[in-house]
Order: sequence, then C-alpha cells, then structure tokens
Amino acid sequence: MKNAIITITLGVSLILGTIGVSHASLIGDTVSCSWSGSSICTPSSAVVGGGAEFTYYNATLGDVFEVDISDSSFTLTLLYNTNFLLFGAGNLTLSDLDWVDFPAGIISGVSLSEISGVSGLTESDLSFTDHSVTVDFTITVWATGNYATIDLETAHGVPEPATIALLGLSLVGLVGLGFARKKKNMKKNMKKKST
Repeated sequence: MKNAIITITLGVSLILGTIGVSHASLIGDTVSCSWSGSSICTPSSAVVGGGAEFTYYNATLGDVFEVDISDSSFTLTLLYNTNFLLFGAGNLTLSDLDWVDFPAGIISGVSLSEISGVSGLTESDLSFTDHSVTVDFTITVWATGNYATIDLETAHGVPEPATIALLGLSLVGLVGLGFARKKKNMKKNMKKKST
C-alpha cells in the first residue's frame, strides 16, 4: 500500500509540475514594428525567424537600427549614424507579440539582460502590455555598434482543455495501478495465511 501511495504521489507531482510549463517562443509569430515620429520601420510587420526582422531608418538623424527578435527577447543594434553619436530617437513599439507554442501566454515583465555602450537606457524606459513592448529612446545615447537586449517574461495562462483531460486520464490510470497493486498484495497475503 505504501508503495502504491508513493507511486501515485510521484506521478501526480510529475503531471502537475508540467502543467503550464512551456518554453514560450516567438519564433514563427508575425510581429508589428513602429517608431514614433517620422522614423520608418521596414517592414512594418515580419515573421520572427533567423536574423534581423526590422530595420529602423530616420532620415533626419541619419541613423539605422536593426531589431532582431529571438524566442523570448529582442536585440536593438545601432548599425550606422552619420553624427557618430545618436541622442534619442523617439519610441520603438513591437506589437502583436504572441507565443506560438503557448497561446494563453502573455507578457508579464521586461528587463534589460545585456547592454553594450548605450548610455541612459534603463528598465524605466521599458513598458509593456499583454502583447507589446515599447522602448523609450528619448534620453539615451548610442554610438555605432552599440546594442541592448530586452528579455520578455511570460505569465502562464489557464491550462487548455486537452491538458486538463490528459491530467484527468493520468490520475485515473495512476489510481487504477494503485488499486491493482493493492489487490495483488492482498491475494499474496491471503495465500500466506492459508498455508
């Protein structure tokens, strides 16, 4: 009986531990890009995959940024600036950020994970909604080659009905195994007593 309880407990713990745990990924998602002011984000939307998804160009300032989105972060890199230093470039907004393999997931937080050479960019310059992130560049200073990587944190949504059904079937199976083992042990004990 003790072994059956241990088996059931371990099985339930394993199943419950996997519910809601998913490696959320943006790879394959179609994301939109926009910059405030007269700047242009090319293209305006793109499918997340290998390499940079967007290029930002500001004809007035002469700067060119690259936006490279990975499975759960994005990196902004200043590729070129005619004035050597870029002092603020408005706001960048990435929207329609949906986790391809985690439909119920939403953005629950953003953080600067890596920054190289950029002055004035802090986590207070980052804001987010459930499916978008905005970076405020207005008090930042960039030089050619500087970059910043922003990590996205996900919140676990409610398990899908299929996951709940799978959990229910697994629990029934584990309980059944426990009773079968108990019945087998009872038969063994009855045989021992009769001999």
